[in-house]
Amino acid sequence: MKLVPYTDNFGEKNDCTVRAASAALGITYHEAYVELARLGRKPNHGFRFHLVADKFNFTLIRHMIGKYTVGQFCAMHPNGKYVIRTFRHAFVIDRNLIYDYTKPKKNQRITHVWLVSGEIPTPHEIDIDF
Repeated sequence: MKLVPYTDNFGEKNDCTVRAASAALGITYHEAYVELARLGRKPNHGFRFHLVADKFNFTLIRHMIGKYTVGQFCAMHPNGKYVIRTFRHAFVIDRNLIYDYTKPKKNQRITHVWLVSGEIPTPHEIDIDF
């Protein structure tokens, strides 16, 4: 798990969903900022990522909700691009590279996972003992 620092925020706060949308969609921070504003995000405020995921047809992987930590997820899914939601934060994992402004803790519990590209993990691939 390696961090790819994402620092283009133009002085915004509470903008992890903007950064995640930018990294997931391969667009600039400014383009993501405008797109989320169209969806209702207010400057310097958090935003519900599911609205972004719905608009761009990301696939919510329901059988993973609340079951795994960031470290477990990275170990089990070295390929594909995912938007990860933890408690009050969102970031992108793309082929085991984490796109975020800070490195998440390996033991941090994942609350939601959206597939951006790659194959959807099947439940039997997930249910392994650690």
